[in-house]
Amino acid sequence: MKLFSMIGLCLLATTAAFSQSPTLSSLKGTYVFTQQGNVQSNQSITGLGVMTLDGSGNITCNETLQVPGANVISNCSGKYYLNFDGSGVIEITYDSMFSSNSLGDTDQQLSTAKFKFYVANGGKQLRGIRTENGVFVIASFEKN
Repeated sequence: MKLFSMIGLCLLATTAAFSQSPTLSSLKGTYVFTQQGNVQSNQSITGLGVMTLDGSGNITCNETLQVPGANVISNCSGKYYLNFDGSGVIEITYDSMFSSNSLGDTDQQLSTAKFKFYVANGGKQLRGIRTENGVFVIASFEKN
């Protein structure tokens, strides 16, 4: 009898853990984010932005980055995927305008980024790193 009670408690605990796992729909809303690190031959970047997750795996965002010699303003869109363990991937395509001198000259460029993230604080926070080779960037996302 004790064996069955113990198995029942284990199943109940496992079921409770599964029901608490984040889902795509639980990651719905607006997140403010920051990122910092190094890209392309140790070039430092610092950025902040706003990202909206639609609860179905789609992202829209805008971001401002500072890199040596330029400010970069981007509109972006992409997808996010979530694994059962609370880890996931964000894939973003940026449509960026570079302002690189005091005359206000601009240059438009498309680029992509991939972030590996983990859900924290019941989906109110995401913590991530960029996963491209040669890119060392950490990011923090906070739900508004």
